[in-house]
Amino acid sequence: MEGSFHRGHSDVIIEAVFEVIEFKDLRKPIIRLDGFKKDNLMELSDRLITMHEEVYEWEAKPVRESLEGIIARHEANAELTGYISPRNFVKSFISVLDVVQQNPELRSEEEILDLFEEKEMEFEDFEDEDWV
Repeated sequence: MEGSFHRGHSDVIIEAVFEVIEFKDLRKPIIRLDGFKKDNLMELSDRLITMHEEVYEWEAKPVRESLEGIIARHEANAELTGYISPRNFVKSFISVLDVVQQNPELRSEEEILDLFEEKEMEFEDFEDEDWV
Protein backbone atom coordinates (compact mmCIF):
# COMPACT_ATOMS: atom_id res chain seq x y z
CA MET A 1 0.00 0.00 0.00
CA GLU A 2 2.86 2.28 -0.61
CA GLY A 3 1.84 5.73 -1.88
CA SER A 4 -1.75 5.38 -0.68
CA PHE A 5 -3.12 7.29 2.30
CA HIS A 6 -4.42 5.20 5.15
CA ARG A 7 -6.74 6.86 7.64
CA GLY A 8 -6.27 5.78 11.18
CA HIS A 9 -8.68 6.07 14.09
CA SER A 10 -7.07 9.31 15.35
CA ASP A 11 -7.55 10.93 11.91
CA VAL A 12 -11.29 10.27 12.10
CA ILE A 13 -11.52 11.75 15.61
CA ILE A 14 -9.64 14.88 14.55
CA GLU A 15 -11.85 15.26 11.49
CA ALA A 16 -14.96 14.84 13.64
CA VAL A 17 -13.75 17.53 16.04
CA PHE A 18 -13.20 20.00 13.21
CA GLU A 19 -16.60 19.30 11.74
CA VAL A 20 -18.48 20.37 14.87
CA ILE A 21 -16.59 23.62 15.39
CA GLU A 22 -18.78 26.59 14.52
CA PHE A 23 -17.73 30.18 14.28
CA LYS A 24 -19.50 32.28 16.86
CA ASP A 25 -19.78 36.00 17.38
CA LEU A 26 -18.52 36.37 20.93
CA ARG A 27 -19.69 39.98 21.06
CA LYS A 28 -23.28 38.89 20.62
CA PRO A 29 -25.21 39.04 23.89
CA ILE A 30 -25.63 35.83 25.78
CA ILE A 31 -28.80 36.80 27.60
CA ARG A 32 -31.89 38.72 26.66
CA LEU A 33 -32.59 41.65 28.95
CA ASP A 34 -36.13 42.07 30.15
CA GLY A 35 -37.60 45.53 30.33
CA PHE A 36 -36.95 47.54 33.46
CA LYS A 37 -39.51 48.36 36.10
CA LYS A 38 -40.17 52.01 37.00
CA ASP A 39 -37.87 51.94 40.05
CA ASN A 40 -35.06 50.43 37.98
CA LEU A 41 -35.52 53.10 35.31
CA MET A 42 -35.45 55.88 37.89
CA GLU A 43 -32.23 54.58 39.44
CA LEU A 44 -30.58 53.94 36.09
CA SER A 45 -31.60 57.35 34.74
CA ASP A 46 -30.34 59.11 37.84
CA ARG A 47 -26.97 57.38 37.51
CA LEU A 48 -26.76 58.22 33.81
CA ILE A 49 -27.52 61.88 34.56
CA THR A 50 -24.86 61.98 37.28
CA MET A 51 -22.23 60.42 35.00
CA HIS A 52 -23.15 62.76 32.12
CA GLU A 53 -22.95 65.79 34.42
CA GLU A 54 -19.52 64.75 35.67
CA VAL A 55 -18.09 63.90 32.25
CA TYR A 56 -19.36 67.04 30.50
CA GLU A 57 -19.21 69.35 33.54
CA TRP A 58 -22.75 70.67 33.40
CA GLU A 59 -25.94 70.57 35.43
CA ALA A 60 -28.69 68.49 33.81
CA LYS A 61 -31.45 70.06 35.89
CA PRO A 62 -34.00 70.28 33.01
CA VAL A 63 -33.63 66.56 32.27
CA ARG A 64 -33.68 65.64 35.96
CA GLU A 65 -36.90 67.64 36.38
CA SER A 66 -38.43 65.84 33.37
CA LEU A 67 -37.48 62.36 34.57
CA GLU A 68 -40.94 61.27 35.74
CA GLY A 69 -42.41 62.31 32.40
CA ILE A 70 -39.63 60.60 30.42
CA ILE A 71 -40.24 57.33 32.22
CA ALA A 72 -44.02 57.66 31.79
CA ARG A 73 -43.51 58.16 28.03
CA HIS A 74 -41.15 55.19 27.90
CA GLU A 75 -43.70 53.00 29.63
CA ALA A 76 -46.46 54.21 27.28
CA ASN A 77 -44.28 53.50 24.22
CA ALA A 78 -43.43 50.06 25.57
CA GLU A 79 -47.14 49.29 25.98
CA LEU A 80 -47.84 50.40 22.39
CA THR A 81 -45.01 48.44 20.79
CA GLY A 82 -45.06 45.53 23.21
CA TYR A 83 -41.39 45.92 24.13
CA ILE A 84 -38.62 48.51 24.04
CA SER A 85 -35.23 47.13 24.91
CA PRO A 86 -33.29 48.47 27.88
CA ARG A 87 -30.46 49.18 25.45
CA ASN A 88 -32.70 51.49 23.40
CA PHE A 89 -33.89 53.27 26.53
CA VAL A 90 -30.28 53.96 27.54
CA LYS A 91 -29.31 55.10 24.02
CA SER A 92 -32.35 57.37 23.81
CA PHE A 93 -31.82 58.82 27.26
CA ILE A 94 -28.14 59.56 26.68
CA SER A 95 -29.00 61.12 23.34
CA VAL A 96 -31.48 63.43 25.12
CA LEU A 97 -28.80 64.39 27.65
CA ASP A 98 -26.39 65.17 24.79
CA VAL A 99 -28.90 67.33 22.91
CA VAL A 100 -30.07 69.25 25.99
CA GLN A 101 -26.48 69.84 27.13
CA GLN A 102 -25.50 71.20 23.71
CA ASN A 103 -28.64 73.33 23.31
CA PRO A 104 -29.11 75.46 26.44
CA GLU A 105 -32.31 76.98 25.05
CA LEU A 106 -33.97 73.55 25.28
CA ARG A 107 -35.43 73.72 28.78
CA SER A 108 -39.16 73.05 28.81
CA GLU A 109 -40.35 69.69 30.02
CA GLU A 110 -42.64 69.26 27.01
CA GLU A 111 -39.73 69.83 24.58
CA ILE A 112 -37.57 67.33 26.47
CA LEU A 113 -40.36 64.74 26.57
CA ASP A 114 -40.96 65.14 22.83
CA LEU A 115 -37.23 64.83 22.19
CA PHE A 116 -37.05 61.63 24.24
CA GLU A 117 -40.00 60.12 22.39
CA GLU A 118 -38.44 61.07 19.04
CA LYS A 119 -35.10 59.49 20.04
CA GLU A 120 -36.75 56.34 21.37
CA MET A 121 -38.67 55.83 18.13
CA GLU A 122 -35.54 56.60 16.10
CA PHE A 123 -33.50 53.95 17.89
CA GLU A 124 -36.39 51.47 17.86
CA ASP A 125 -36.51 51.74 14.05
CA PHE A 126 -32.88 50.66 13.87
CA GLU A 127 -33.11 47.84 16.40
CA ASP A 128 -30.41 45.27 15.83
CA GLU A 129 -31.96 41.85 16.44
CA ASP A 130 -28.68 40.63 17.91
CA TRP A 131 -28.85 43.30 20.63
CA VAL A 132 -32.17 43.29 22.42
